[in-house]
Order: sequence, then C-alpha cells, then structure tokens
Amino acid sequence: KARNPQLVIWSQDQRANCRKLHNGNLLPNITERKICLLNLVGFEWNCSEYSWYRSYEDLLDFVKEFGHARIPKIYHKNPPLAFWASRQQQNYTKYEKETSSSKITENQIGLLKKVGFEWDVSQDLVDFKISKAL
Repeated sequence: KARNPQLVIWSQDQRANCRKLHNGNLLPNITERKICLLNLVGFEWNCSEYSWYRSYEDLLDFVKEFGHARIPKIYHKNPPLAFWASRQQQNYTKYEKETSSSKITENQIGLLKKVGFEWDVSQDLVDFKISKAL
C-alpha cells in the first residue's frame, strides 16, 4: 500500500500530462520546463520499466546466491520475484507467438538470456525428475 496516496495520484497525473503534451494535446497541464525540473530530481516517468529492472536486480541476487536463474513458482523468500519470473515466461511465450499483448522487449529478453533465465520451468522440472531417476 502506498505510504502517500496523494503523491501517487500527483505522480500519475504528471505522467499522464507528459503523455498528453507529447501526443500533441494543445492544453496540457504540464510544461517542458516542469518536465526538465522533474527530470533533474530523478522523477521516474516509466514505472513499469523501473519496476522491471528492480525485479531483474532481484533475479541477479538470486543467481548470485543459488548459481542459476530457475525461480521456483513458489518462492517464500521473495514471492514478488516468483510472480515476476512467471510473468516473464508468459510474456516470452506471447512474444514467440508474435502477439501484440506481449509486454517484454528484445532488450529484456537478452538480459534474461544472459543470466540463463529458464523460459519453460515445467520442462526444467521434467528434466530434473528424469535426472534424479537415473
């Protein structure tokens, strides 16, 4: 839950106003000067991108600790990381099928591949069970 709901609403308004300005709205409630000032203080314009990279940093910590990037579906130490990893797998599946609803970029795919991210955990589980049986 947000600590300061008014700040959250204000921030959302600034992002919406900036989009309006850049989309050619003749009466935006924000100026280029205000945008520059917000940039100077490090205002985050793209929250979903910021959130993605924050979760990616959690993934890097996981890899450092465990030596692999196979996030379990249920990970009690960091449930949001497990949920995020599952979303990446879903988005990648959509990306491969070339659906417009995929919310993963080629850059993000490259970063995940670089650390050995598991795209199909169900197949990994099958491989693990087979290797234990041998």
